[in-house]
Amino acid sequence: MLRLASIALILLTHPTLAQEKPQAPLTNTPPAPQIQGRFAQEITKIAAIPPAPGSIIFTGSSSIRRWPDLKADFPDLPVINCGFGGCHITDVADRFDLLIARHTPKLLVIYAGGNDLAEGKTVDETFLATTRLILHTHKTLPNTRILLLSLKIAPQRAHLAPHFHLLNQKLQHWSANQPNLRWVDASSCLTTPENTPDTTLFDPDNLHLNPAGYAKWKATLDPIIRQEWANAQ
Repeated sequence: MLRLASIALILLTHPTLAQEKPQAPLTNTPPAPQIQGRFAQEITKIAAIPPAPGSIIFTGSSSIRRWPDLKADFPDLPVINCGFGGCHITDVADRFDLLIARHTPKLLVIYAGGNDLAEGKTVDETFLATTRLILHTHKTLPNTRILLLSLKIAPQRAHLAPHFHLLNQKLQHWSANQPNLRWVDASSCLTTPENTPDTTLFDPDNLHLNPAGYAKWKATLDPIIRQEWANAQ
């Protein structure tokens, strides 16, 4: 009785103790990671795309991201645009799981490397980064077929043409000996008979393709993508 009286006295003198609710147990679940950095906005949008096993993933720099009618150009194929502007090859490799692996695509289309050269990387550095990305894809996704698009020479980057040509040649030669990899000439269709950039196919910034330029790409890539898609089935 004395003990019960003592407890009652404590509750009367400290009424908040009687009103306290049990706290929820602590958990070790970390908060969802926030995508940060230079490409945060575009990568956040890509991350929101549900996994699509067996799809066709287009990834790379702004020439992919800005393709306005990609799904309309290939309406009967499961294409997904995972491009993000300004990226280097290493940026694609750093986000490999998010951009590519989680979709386990049957076909992967890559266009990147132009920003690397334009921002001071050497041909050899860009070549090495590209081949590493492809070899990692082969190792991680051995059944995925890859289309590696050659780099276009935009009017704004015409002064770098020798570097672009050399990188394209090196990658074309290397690709010939790799399984499930096809190098695609996606640049000749954008040049004049004099082998200079056709300015009528580029936006006013002389860097990005306009709708006519994308129509050239669509005409070039359509039969190749369909052939590789059939081979992947």
